[in-house]
Amino acid sequence: GRFKVRMVARGDRQTADTYDVTHSPVVRTTTLRFLIAAAAIYDLDVYQTDVNTAYLNAPIDFDIYFIAPDCFPNPGAYLRAKKAIYGLKQAGVCWYMELEEKLIDMGFQRTIFDYYVWGTVRGDSPILIATYVDDLLFIGTDENCRAVLNELKSYYICRDDQKLATFLGMDFSRDNRENSFSRYDICMRDYILQYANSRGIGLQNRLKLSKFPGATKDVTSESLTPENLLDPAEKKTFQSLVGAFQWITGCCRPDITFITQSLASATNSPYRVHLDLAWKTLGYLMRTESAKLKLG
Repeated sequence: GRFKVRMVARGDRQTADTYDVTHSPVVRTTTLRFLIAAAAIYDLDVYQTDVNTAYLNAPIDFDIYFIAPDCFPNPGAYLRAKKAIYGLKQAGVCWYMELEEKLIDMGFQRTIFDYYVWGTVRGDSPILIATYVDDLLFIGTDENCRAVLNELKSYYICRDDQKLATFLGMDFSRDNRENSFSRYDICMRDYILQYANSRGIGLQNRLKLSKFPGATKDVTSESLTPENLLDPAEKKTFQSLVGAFQWITGCCRPDITFITQSLASATNSPYRVHLDLAWKTLGYLMRTESAKLKLG
């Protein structure tokens, strides 16, 4: 892994007169699956890259001043921000506006089916770019993908530029079959196991939680009593589990769609039975960690 140090702004202290729009638009996971399937069917290449310290490439849209930290030569001095420093509320959208300007200069236009996918035609072949903050996906011929990547590197420092392997927690593998369409397989094994480990559940415990929670029959009126409400710490754990399930479901695991939607409806006031079902769902995911969604 990499070790890095970064000075960030205290966005929690930012006043309302120093920012306007704060959202950072990203491509939908359904669009990503569509693009990967299209690449497999039409035998296109898929490349990925990550823009290094992306936010620091974007100019800031307001006059914002900082008090210099103690590590500076003149601690306590007032400093004016010239770039979208990490931590600022509008840093994400400032970066997107910067990237948007560069893509337009490179001849790209937004697509109709997803506002955050850009496309153009080079030679006789189309090339598409899907944007997810500082992670970019390129779909096109090998020649076009490499050319656009090199052009982008004239503006930004990019790393991990390679053919699609791991993107946003999804592991991709390509199966090139003779006399047939190629196919992409999507798996989230590493993401699932890393998340389980972050919650203190190792592989040795997965069989204890392996029952498939296909229904919510355990949620009865007797289980929804005030004494069974989760305390704040448990509620936070439950909400974290549901958030992870929603991401996994949207990426490549439609088999847990029903239970995820059922649990999500209880995030405001969850009970003990909901947390138990969430642990069972995580156990099921751990036992089926290598399940794949096949596209193409």
